[in-house]
Amino acid sequence: MAIRHPLRGYRLRVILFAALMVVLVLASIGFTLGVVWYSKRTTSALVERDFRVRQIGLSFVDILLSMERNRKKFLLLKKQEYKDRFFQDLGRLGTGLEELEGLGLTDAERACWVRLRSFWEGLHAEDPFGEAQGGEGAQAPAEVPLDEVHRLLGVNQENMRARIDEMRRLEGETIRLGILWGGLSLLVAGGLSFFLVRSVTVPIGLLRDGTREIAEGRFGHRIALSSPDELGELAEAFNLMAERLQHLDDMKADFMAMVSHELKTPLTSMKEAVELLREEAVGPLNAKQSHLLDINAQGIQKLAHLVDEILSLTRMEGGMLDLCRTWTDFGRLLEERLVSFRLLAEKKRVALRSSLRPDPLPLIQADGERLKQVLDNLLDNAIRFTPPGGMVSIEVEYREKGLPGHRPRENGGGWTSGAGLVCRVSDTGEGIPPADRKRVFEKFYQVRTKARRGSGSGLGLSIAKHIIEGHGGAIWVEDAVPRGASFVFTLPQEHAERTRASATDAGARENRAPRTGRGEDLVLSE
Repeated sequence: MAIRHPLRGYRLRVILFAALMVVLVLASIGFTLGVVWYSKRTTSALVERDFRVRQIGLSFVDILLSMERNRKKFLLLKKQEYKDRFFQDLGRLGTGLEELEGLGLTDAERACWVRLRSFWEGLHAEDPFGEAQGGEGAQAPAEVPLDEVHRLLGVNQENMRARIDEMRRLEGETIRLGILWGGLSLLVAGGLSFFLVRSVTVPIGLLRDGTREIAEGRFGHRIALSSPDELGELAEAFNLMAERLQHLDDMKADFMAMVSHELKTPLTSMKEAVELLREEAVGPLNAKQSHLLDINAQGIQKLAHLVDEILSLTRMEGGMLDLCRTWTDFGRLLEERLVSFRLLAEKKRVALRSSLRPDPLPLIQADGERLKQVLDNLLDNAIRFTPPGGMVSIEVEYREKGLPGHRPRENGGGWTSGAGLVCRVSDTGEGIPPADRKRVFEKFYQVRTKARRGSGSGLGLSIAKHIIEGHGGAIWVEDAVPRGASFVFTLPQEHAERTRASATDAGARENRAPRTGRGEDLVLSE
């Protein structure tokens, strides 16, 4: 057997899925970090530059006003300290201009800065106090630059507003991109998860269905799965197992058919010989001899019946179930079978009761002899598994529509009407556990209960199922009320043919002899 590489199949899929999930997480983290970095840069520019420019501009207003006050005080009082303060303010103004230049001004802000710088340089080159003219003709230094400072503050305010708008736009864009990326990530993750889960659940579902088919005895079922992974190998092994089981089942069926066929001839000879002895063809018999021959005849009859069942089931499983459909009076057929089981019911002190709806029943298209087999198997089981003092009831109903267990099918003649016969055979025995109900129709299967253990061949219900399904119907088991088990089967009928048959055979039905026992007990016991 070939050794599978450790990184192939579902292990590789899981690793790839985990890797893709890691990539999605890393991409989400990278996107988040990028947004945070851009937001931080914009905020830093707003705080570190624009706010600082505004602070310097406001300080320029205070400096220029202070310079004007000190200049006027010097001109009035001629005190040197006011002149010194003036030049100190002038130095502060120059320092502020140098700081502004280092903040990276915009074109509009730089134009204001250039004019302020020219004013500052002019104060250094000229006499701001007019001492050369004896204090006359000195101009106010703050008149021109204050306008430039206010202009600088206005430009700064516009820049701050623009950056705040940019931050708001970035916030909205970030939210949209976050939602888009989150949705895309969920879509990708969901798609990958769906693919991974489906690649596991679909093959497992096929394996589950295949296992159920094999458990129900359909060994011809195969799993159509050709994936080169662990489940594909499991499906291949499953198909090989099913093929071997099919081969073993075929060998068993062939063996049973061969053995049954080989037994039939000697059994016939034994039966004829015993009958001749019982008829005293070779001499008179005493009571003990007659009793022994009766026991022998019963055993031969039972064995012959078992052989017939095995042969019938073998033919049915091989698709050789021949049905001779004729117009059948199911009510009369049921009455005949009840009469034949009367002795067995009396022996077990079991009451038989039947009811027909409507009475009489319409004729149906069916194979009467095969339906006798079905009724014989069901009645025999019901009587055998009903305790003394119990009752077996048979309820038959013909429905114009709504036939249970039957769906309309399409064929060359059109759609079926959903009309047909429903027959229910109920007993008051121990019942059938729910776990065994699906398997009671398998050949040789027997329910493991006290009343049913070791009884029967396990072939009757399987034969009944083949016959009913050959008629296009269904058969199943359910709980009886108040206790016991009910076997229900349906016989679908074409509505048009039934109507025609009812019309053409109306006279024949009217001339039938009246039936007895319907709706009443055929066998009543204390």
